[in-house]
Amino acid sequence: MEKLFLFDIDGTLLRSGGAGKRSFDKAFFSLFGIESAFKNVDMHGMLDPIIYKNALDYHGIKENGFNEFKNLYIEYLKEESQNPKGWYTVDGVFDFLTKYQDLAYFALLTGNIFEGAVIKLSTLNLIQYFPDAETGAFGDDAEQRKYLGDKALNKLNIKYGLKFSPENIFVFGDTQHDIAVAKHIGAKSIALSSGGISLETLSEYNPDILANNFQEIIDNF
Repeated sequence: MEKLFLFDIDGTLLRSGGAGKRSFDKAFFSLFGIESAFKNVDMHGMLDPIIYKNALDYHGIKENGFNEFKNLYIEYLKEESQNPKGWYTVDGVFDFLTKYQDLAYFALLTGNIFEGAVIKLSTLNLIQYFPDAETGAFGDDAEQRKYLGDKALNKLNIKYGLKFSPENIFVFGDTQHDIAVAKHIGAKSIALSSGGISLETLSEYNPDILANNFQEIIDNF
């Protein structure tokens, strides 16, 4: 397969009804006793460890302890996934993934930590399309999101000896951060408004393709 499709998760493949934020809030409260700690912390398109660090800074806390926070977050997210009310896949996701699963290599490129990504995808039966999920790039793989593309390509090369030319790499996301990842590695960017950012706003970052959801681009590749 000559093509590589790199997928963001939240707002791109699925919506989890705020489960991620609630799990972050619960974990932070367990550690520091602060309720709704992420209410004023930007989480859209950010890396999980950076979101946590920004919350520490916002609340004037010097202690780090991300591993402890991470373990608590995973447990709370697992609880949330047991009752996935409000969770849903973006329009056209299953049809798109089914159509291209034998035509392109799929990998994840997300701000989620690996464990959180697997929980979310498993809850909505999307993990079946990513049997080698660990070869993607995740929130704790880089300090800046734009470098996640480099990490994913390196993992694919090391594990499988796979190399893709930039014109055959496509990054699917719902924020300007995903567009930046694509530009950094010379890939094509597909920006979707499914995460809540309008097409008009996304267009300001000059993606290669703009669409509302996967149904609209199912025949583009």
